[in-house]
Amino acid sequence: MVEAIPNDSLAKEALGLLIEQKGYLGDSWTSNPFGTESWELLRKRFETLGIKVSPKEALDSVRQASEAMKMAPRCLYVCRGRKCEHFTSPANTDERIPFSIKETGCQGSCEYSPRAALRFDGNQKDFRNLDATTWQDLLTLGSIASHSGTLLVDNDPALALQFDPMHFDSTTDLTTLGFLVGHFRGEGYYGKDKRPFSKEVIGSWVAKGTALALRMSVSYPLALGGIDSHQAFVVIGLKANDGEYIGNAWTDSGESLEYRYEIDDQSGALIFSDSSPEHGKGLSARKSLIPEKRGYEERLEVWDDSSEVSLYSMVLLKRINSAVTNG
Repeated sequence: MVEAIPNDSLAKEALGLLIEQKGYLGDSWTSNPFGTESWELLRKRFETLGIKVSPKEALDSVRQASEAMKMAPRCLYVCRGRKCEHFTSPANTDERIPFSIKETGCQGSCEYSPRAALRFDGNQKDFRNLDATTWQDLLTLGSIASHSGTLLVDNDPALALQFDPMHFDSTTDLTTLGFLVGHFRGEGYYGKDKRPFSKEVIGSWVAKGTALALRMSVSYPLALGGIDSHQAFVVIGLKANDGEYIGNAWTDSGESLEYRYEIDDQSGALIFSDSSPEHGKGLSARKSLIPEKRGYEERLEVWDDSSEVSLYSMVLLKRINSAVTNG
């Protein structure tokens, strides 16, 4: 249930200002509030709305809003400013959600309305362009964060809505790699005799979606018995100056590897030169991660100067519907 604050409430506007300032009004607010930028923002806010208020009443509204924020350390704040008032949260919002929902005055950055902000224990994420569908994504994120105790969650369902009002230019578009986000498992084969192996991958956005992290493990049954297992961690990002996809990988054997990636325009596959497989020393190798309806296919091709390209290994990694925790 969304907790509404009366439209004429000064605390509603003060709460919107606190959200705009991420809960911090500046170093001088306590000793000399009237000389701060936050005070000027609050004064202009009341002036724009035609609200006549004394300095004391304005300060009292901020104190009241601050207390409301402290009483709800885990809360979704929905903007009800003039540019956002057309958005109405769906009536079927589950009242059992494990966090509070409050309405505020204008949260700023009105060009991105409707706005909302999710605060958890002093940390805040800002969201834009809400509608009935994305509202559910926000509620899902709030529930995941409540259970894990942090806003730093893997596979953030509301990532596409997030923005940083203080850093508008820090936008990196990695949406073409979205098919790698999630939890995947698959059985594949490798080598001339097509020996079996299994692989598991967890892909998640990190650093506000400016990079993609992949945690993976692979297991090879051995002919004489036993399982040879390995793990690796990969981070993929985009170089802002030239738009090149780059990555680094760390393996459980202590190796650190650098990669350069390409995106195939037709298939959307992520393609890169890889190390020669253990049983193919001296060969050149190329790996392709190809989007599929149920996940993605990983193919490793090898060749040398005197041979044609041949498929060395292949595994279809299928998406698993499972709760993936922070990692």
